[in-house]
Amino acid sequence: MFNKSESITKIAPAVIKFNSEVSRIEKDAENKFTGKNYATLDNIVEKIRPVLSANKLSVMQNVISNDGFMTVKTLLIHESGEWFESEGTTLKLTKNDPQGAGAGITYARRYDLCAFLSLNTGDDDDGESVSGDTPDEKPITQKQVGEIKVKVMQFAKARNRTNDEVYKALEIEDVTYLSEEKAQSILRNLDKWLEGVKKEQGSNAST
Repeated sequence: MFNKSESITKIAPAVIKFNSEVSRIEKDAENKFTGKNYATLDNIVEKIRPVLSANKLSVMQNVISNDGFMTVKTLLIHESGEWFESEGTTLKLTKNDPQGAGAGITYARRYDLCAFLSLNTGDDDDGESVSGDTPDEKPITQKQVGEIKVKVMQFAKARNRTNDEVYKALEIEDVTYLSEEKAQSILRNLDKWLEGVKKEQGSNAST
């Protein structure tokens, strides 16, 4: 779940376009403790900033520290003034000193940014073990996750319903556990529903 401005008519299509244009972000660093590669925050920001700018979007992140805990919230702003805000990522600092805080902030910023914008950094390579209905099905892509979330929100607002009600109508318990094929089917249904909304609005405007 996340927070949003009262109107999302301009930012929603901009986010959908952003998700369709942003490419997979390659891992550019190695964790010296685990030996695993990951995409650094600098690399992620460098890759997404031009795509965000092209779609009149900008990202800001706010850091809130309190008694050994730290929360990072990501704010996505459209030039129209419309916005989305994440619920945030909260971490308990293992070292309550400047070095520990700096490392925690970087990790939380990277994690919250990727999750909120549904970025594909290759961190979910083992997703097939928990995704899809059969072992042969491919797991849902991060792009599909972002598109479904935005379109569900658009339809819910148009019908004066909650997002949860729309997810229930689509028989979705957790969007991240869908298969790629199932996600495509759901997106087709959402497109039909949204097209129906547009036709109704056009008909009402002409009467």
